[in-house]
Amino acid sequence: LNRVQDAREVFKTSLDRFPFDTRFLQVFFDREKDTVVNSSDVGLVNLVGEALAKVDLHSGTLDFSDAKLILSSVYFLPSEGERIRVLRACSANGVSTPEGTLEMLRYGVISGETALEAFKKFSGDGISLEVFLEIPSLLKPGREISLFNEMISGYSGVILRDDNGDGYWDTRIAYSKGNPYKIERDKNQDGLRDWILDCDGGTPVSIQMENNGLTGYY
Repeated sequence: LNRVQDAREVFKTSLDRFPFDTRFLQVFFDREKDTVVNSSDVGLVNLVGEALAKVDLHSGTLDFSDAKLILSSVYFLPSEGERIRVLRACSANGVSTPEGTLEMLRYGVISGETALEAFKKFSGDGISLEVFLEIPSLLKPGREISLFNEMISGYSGVILRDDNGDGYWDTRIAYSKGNPYKIERDKNQDGLRDWILDCDGGTPVSIQMENNGLTGYY
């Protein structure tokens, strides 16, 4: 709704009222990750500082129980050296997410081949389209690009699309051997799919509307 300032005030209040509820931190990191933190915006700088303090990335021993939260906060660390330190710690402890793997690859913490193996493991639960499209730009020409092309040509897994930027997927596309076999759309995340498209070898076969029970065939 473009009420950024109001949302930030709500988040700031939540830090005081619910100090141990990390869900607010996760939403903040997810929604603000593309925001350029300008040093002249004192309010945002202070808010980011308070959020990072809650995650306690500067402690000698990181708590890896919430990998997504730690890796989401990396975007906001003020220096490249600090980001690399946290990414290396996560990598050494076998902790990552698709987004975290992308950042490890970006900062040279892991190789392209290691990243691709990790993405294969994440494929069953789903990789965001945004992450998927950025992978090849971070790979080295030659073997790494060849391995990526091999992976997508026979991709068996899920790709998730967040069309409105609210942090939740709207479209879920399940692939088998490089072809989509089921595409689901749930724009308002009410648990009822707007439609489910079943495919055979990538060709649409039927479409179901969960909200009214209708089914159509091609």
